[in-house]
Amino acid sequence: MTDSQTYVVSKREDDRGNIARIRLVPANGNALPAFTAGAHLDIYLPDVDLWRQYSLCSDPANTDFLEIGVLKDPKSRGGSEAVHRLAVEGARLQIEGPRNHFQLDEPAERTVLFGGGVGVTPMIAMADRLHALGKDFTFHYCTRSDDVTAFKDRLGQAPYADQVVYHHDDLDAAQRLDLDRDLPSPDPHTHLYVCG
Repeated sequence: MTDSQTYVVSKREDDRGNIARIRLVPANGNALPAFTAGAHLDIYLPDVDLWRQYSLCSDPANTDFLEIGVLKDPKSRGGSEAVHRLAVEGARLQIEGPRNHFQLDEPAERTVLFGGGVGVTPMIAMADRLHALGKDFTFHYCTRSDDVTAFKDRLGQAPYADQVVYHHDDLDAAQRLDLDRDLPSPDPHTHLYVCG
């Protein structure tokens, strides 16, 4: 990869579900690059000599920091474990991007977001953007249980908190994800995004 820049970890919070919430700022003090909802960063992990991609969960309108959420995956091939080990406050990381291969179609009349586990990260940025645009949307967030539901504090304080529907595998059937109930009927004006 080329044209990487150095970022500093300005804050790290270990959240539920073994997910590290990591805030990044440019080491040179420059302004953050603009990005669109659904974008990701490429992060170089020198001790395992890997580049890994992580979706941005920060609000695209925020100019203070970029934020990612990284699950420490027990089946990791080294990337997520390296991020959890290396991304401590003050650490410097080589990063490329942001770049977007999961672009939100903003003119859609209605949007339905489905995030599963750490796949919720791009959905948070999409929800932030849809709210800012005054768009009609519903955000379904699926996890194994409430105990492993990362970002719950942030989503609970979001101005669109009443548009977030939680589904946990350990709840009764009425609260679990039900595609017959929760998946909208096909409609060219309704767009669906899934990550998880």
